[in-house]
Amino acid sequence: MDVNNKEFVLSNILTLPFFWFPLGGLIIGMPLFIIYGTYGFRYLGVWGLVFTAMLFFVILSLFIKYLSKNIIIRFLPKQIELNIDGAITVYDKKDVVGIFAHDYHHTSTSLISIQINFKDGKKIEIADSKFTEKYDLDAREQLRKLMTAFEKELGFVKVKKSRIRSFQKLGAYWYSKV
Repeated sequence: MDVNNKEFVLSNILTLPFFWFPLGGLIIGMPLFIIYGTYGFRYLGVWGLVFTAMLFFVILSLFIKYLSKNIIIRFLPKQIELNIDGAITVYDKKDVVGIFAHDYHHTSTSLISIQINFKDGKKIEIADSKFTEKYDLDAREQLRKLMTAFEKELGFVKVKKSRIRSFQKLGAYWYSKV
């Protein structure tokens, strides 16, 4: 590997669009709570509701763990290489239109939420598998370096803030060439 290449490793990452998270919760939760409402309350009472909620969170966490991936983002001289669990895809830097991300330079969060947008309309979502607000100093520093690499390697600057993505606690800032 060339010394000038920059490589960033992100662990336990989800690559699904945001709408899959509430939809997945509904797909897992609805049958459990319908079964509880039909049979569980009669036999188990309120403790059955507690058990059903615990079962829901266990199934949801196992499902998220199953879908989690490791991603390596590598900046080559004229390309970006994405290694998602061993599947390597190479994109030209000129094909990247912009990214949505948090302002990692001016925030203390280490929650990963990045969307890479391409000229052909393709989008790659990179989201943390843990949805709680995190304040991990090492992860935050790595995310700052990643954003600096996007800014230097692709010539991106912070352009605007999306109110909808901000409301959803996603990476709300749009970075692109001016």
